[in-house]
Amino acid sequence: MGGADGKTVVQAYIGAQQGDHPLRQLKAFKKVFLKKGESQYVELSVDKDDLRYYDEHTGKFYLEKEYRVYVGRDVEDSSNLTADVTM
Repeated sequence: MGGADGKTVVQAYIGAQQGDHPLRQLKAFKKVFLKKGESQYVELSVDKDDLRYYDEHTGKFYLEKEYRVYVGRDVEDSSNLTADVTM
């Protein structure tokens, strides 16, 4: 907690557990304004269609079976809060 009012951006990155995909891709974010000493619950949503990957070999989109969700203020901070999701 800082000593003054401020703002931050909460970001959700998604990474597939298999395949040749980027480790993390930004999929949702929300700017949050906080008063001094305040905390806030933030809900981010990622649509299932946003998880699909395009396979150049087949020319089709597909979903992986497992993903890792990273949440933080930026990509470096996002390693501190993770969750695994199975489709």
